Amino acid sequence: MSEKQNTRKREREIETETFNSKQTTGIKMADTNMTETESSLEQNLGEYSEDQTFNNKLLSGIVGIQQTLNSLIIKFENQNEEIHGIKNDIYAKDGIEDRLQAVATETEDQTTMIAEVRNQNTKLTTELNLMKSYVVHLETRLDCQQSQIANLVERSMRENAIVIGVHERNDENVIAELKLIFKNVLKITENIKIDRAHRIGTQTNKNSTRPIVVKFHDYNDREHVINTARTIGKQNKELLNGIYITPQFPDDMRENRKRLVQKQKEYKEVDVGTKIKGNSLFFIKSGSKYVEKVSTPKALAIFDASNKSKFGTFEQTSSNEVSDNGHTYCVTAAVTTTYAEVREAARQIMQGPVSACTYNTLVYRFTDKDGHTHDGYDDDRDYGIGSRILDYLKEIDAHNITIISSRTPPSGTAKIGSRKNNIILEGVKSALRKM
Repeated sequence: MSEKQNTRKREREIETETFNSKQTTGIKMADTNMTETESSLEQNLGEYSEDQTFNNKLLSGIVGIQQTLNSLIIKFENQNEEIHGIKNDIYAKDGIEDRLQAVATETEDQTTMIAEVRNQNTKLTTELNLMKSYVVHLETRLDCQQSQIANLVERSMRENAIVIGVHERNDENVIAELKLIFKNVLKITENIKIDRAHRIGTQTNKNSTRPIVVKFHDYNDREHVINTARTIGKQNKELLNGIYITPQFPDDMRENRKRLVQKQKEYKEVDVGTKIKGNSLFFIKSGSKYVEKVSTPKALAIFDASNKSKFGTFEQTSSNEVSDNGHTYCVTAAVTTTYAEVREAARQIMQGPVSACTYNTLVYRFTDKDGHTHDGYDDDRDYGIGSRILDYLKEIDAHNITIISSRTPPSGTAKIGSRKNNIILEGVKSALRKM
């Protein structure tokens, strides 16, 4: 206890002792005065009153008053003792005042601590918002760089073509074989200059035929070969002897065109005319461009805390995490019945641990209230996975499903080959079984 508090406590003790002394002195003086008054009254009554009955009544009244005063004095003394006890409870060691002082000190410490926590929370919130902004910025730059890389790859393949259906031999000369095909099958008399050509992929058995990637010296020669093969194919496919020639596209463009071709077939079934131009699908009647209604959520949507979902929290089921040759896999699924639910379910899934994965392929399939089936996918640059998962959902006739297939490859160049597809499909099956 501080010196100031000790001094204050001593002053209060002195005040209490003075108060008690005055109260005791006052009680004694009152008692003495009452006795003297009673004696004086008796003497005076003896002198001036001859009526003994009156005197007795008067003395009886005075005695009653005295008894009442004595009772009041006793009560006053009891109250004085109670007050003294209360003061002791307040001012004694470990009394109420000490405890209140301890509470005040503890409250002050807690107030200081709360202020520090608030300052720290404000600082952390500021840093978190800064990190979110930085992540969104990095994602935007990454998308821009991916687009530039895809453009560069596409340009590097400008003179390339894929030739499918050419019989494969151990001692073959691929360039010589191609020139014979151009001359004998396509009936091209011009000299087509080829810079290089080779088979791609791994030969699974002796009877398999791998595609050939060929780089023409000139872009016009490539277009001449492709257009000639296309014209002959429209007239009579048998003249090509099973050979198919198409431009070589980057993985993203190839998968996107495959998806657009599928969409084109779906629109054709309902008599809606479409045309594929470049990397986009256009509606012939309106001239508008087809746009996917759902895609893998971006960081800005995932971080959006103001987005209060009217659908609540979607129940999610996940497969067990699988590791193979440094790659990790996990599949998460949720029940959805509309495009809005697909977008929100995907956003909620991406708010979980899968957001740290390198690739998050989105696949959905649902039937609306009119009985129409809607489906689609976004590979998230893990090309070919979305179409395989969607094909499986169609195979088992699954509806009202949204799936996020997550994969993180190792930092090196470890390859996994076709096992990747099997692992992911097993994960899809596991997640669906848990629903």
